[in-house]
Amino acid sequence: MYVFWVAAVALFGAAAWKDRRLGLSLGAAALPTYLLRFSIGPIPFTLLEALILALVGVWIARGEWRQARALPKPWLYGMGGLLAAAILATFVAPDLRGALGALRAYFIEPMMLFLVAATTLKTDTERRVVLAWFVGGAAFASLVGVFQFTTGMGIPVPWDIERRVTGPFPYPNALGLYAGPAAIVAALFTARETGKVRLAWAMGGLFCIAGIVLAQSEAAVGSVLAMAFLASLFSKPWRRVSLAAAATGLLLVTFVSPLRTFAVEKLSLHDRSGDVRRVQWTETWEMLKTKPVFGAGLNGYPAALVPFHRRPDIEIFQYPHTMALNVWTELGLAGFAACAGLFALVWTALRRAQKDGWRDTAAVAVLLAFGGMLVHGLVDVPYFKNDLSALTWLLLALLCTAYGTRARTRP
Repeated sequence: MYVFWVAAVALFGAAAWKDRRLGLSLGAAALPTYLLRFSIGPIPFTLLEALILALVGVWIARGEWRQARALPKPWLYGMGGLLAAAILATFVAPDLRGALGALRAYFIEPMMLFLVAATTLKTDTERRVVLAWFVGGAAFASLVGVFQFTTGMGIPVPWDIERRVTGPFPYPNALGLYAGPAAIVAALFTARETGKVRLAWAMGGLFCIAGIVLAQSEAAVGSVLAMAFLASLFSKPWRRVSLAAAATGLLLVTFVSPLRTFAVEKLSLHDRSGDVRRVQWTETWEMLKTKPVFGAGLNGYPAALVPFHRRPDIEIFQYPHTMALNVWTELGLAGFAACAGLFALVWTALRRAQKDGWRDTAAVAVLLAFGGMLVHGLVDVPYFKNDLSALTWLLLALLCTAYGTRARTRP
């Protein structure tokens, strides 16, 4: 097997040496390769980590790391602040080995990917290409889910009972968290492009939506619908259709009793999934009262929650499943403050996009993708996973190159 890993990384490294933009595009499509795991001595690795390190190695060997000093200081400070919080959280964690693994996979390597992307991608066209590869990778993962649903093969236990597809992932929501942002990106490009290009984006988006629906990831469906509605507002032909559809849906929910009951149950979290979330959040809050400053430390939540767990019928999950508590338990208040700083940078990018007349389609697509991740993150974990942390910092890099400075390069 080592021959396969070495060959794959070597081919990727050769492509990245020839063109860093190609390397970033391939990396954007290969996010699910974190599922392919191996070890170098006692150190576990994933193929995605190896690809990121190969890309960073090429970037350093070619001397392009020097360009990182020219990146906008607020973005570097934001990244540095979060990294400092993650390092602190590593050393307060109960399991140092597990925490170091999380530090490497969820912070150090994704941040290195950010530096490579932010110093490489300069134009709207280059950002579009990377996003297209990302959507292509998500569409392929969703097609795996379509195959699972069609044939009944390859769906892990216990999801096979409900025929909830997972794609290449071990559980359904992993597919929703990955394909959701891709569907949102594809929706905006479909609304803005024409001809064969529009068709290609539409096909990628439809595959992603099919995967999400078949995974029965309700939060992903909700986030995609919300952001697709916003994306449609950027296109005159689609605006009237989406507004009419939204008004019709609102009327149906208001006046059709079964639909109203379903909506109230879901929004008030009084179904089975909502009950699990409410229990999690209550127990997590009780735990945080005893560890308000540092939280549980990186990878420390399951162990820290044990004394506060009162519902044996509900398992202890790896994270609390809502964005604010995820950050607080893993990174403490320092991490919470660092994330607030990064949100401020995204908000600044949003304001600049508005002043720019929403002209940079790739940057607007990224902003909508972040919006979808935020909506999904109300009830799930849109960051603490190998593919999602790498995706987050790749998207941040695209925003940094688009709106990090006032001087911009047009295609």
